[in-house]
Amino acid sequence: MLLNHLRRTPRHWDDALWPFCPDCGALLIPRRGPVVVWHWAHRSRFASGGSGGCGHEESRWHLCWKAVYLRWNGWEVEVPVTVRGVTYRADAARLSTRRVREFVHSLSDNYVAKHLALKRSGLGVLWIFDGDRFVAAGGLRASVGTGGETP
Repeated sequence: MLLNHLRRTPRHWDDALWPFCPDCGALLIPRRGPVVVWHWAHRSRFASGGSGGCGHEESRWHLCWKAVYLRWNGWEVEVPVTVRGVTYRADAARLSTRRVREFVHSLSDNYVAKHLALKRSGLGVLWIFDGDRFVAAGGLRASVGTGGETP
């Protein structure tokens, strides 16, 4: 994740302030280096005595998209949005215009439920797919015929 419980990036981290996961409250460590996208990570299960936090892991592709939106004026990343008592974390949102972006690397039933809940609440949700991943997995199919049938 890009932001800790105080909504700060690893760039703003100092040794005096211990960062925590906004989802599960576990201690986070900064991942900073010349090759990686700077982000917060849960401690490994081994290093933390068997507790690895909520297991929230994101791909480089996902982190890169969030880092781009973090730089755009008016957009926020990892935005908590509560719909009917359930809090979801939008990958990127510009709530002043009711727009949400979700960076989809793989689909799950929970992800689809999140999308539908956000959409029903009146938010304009747009998915940005990791095309390489979906095409390789056969997850996207296009229909070329005039009847709209899927082969």
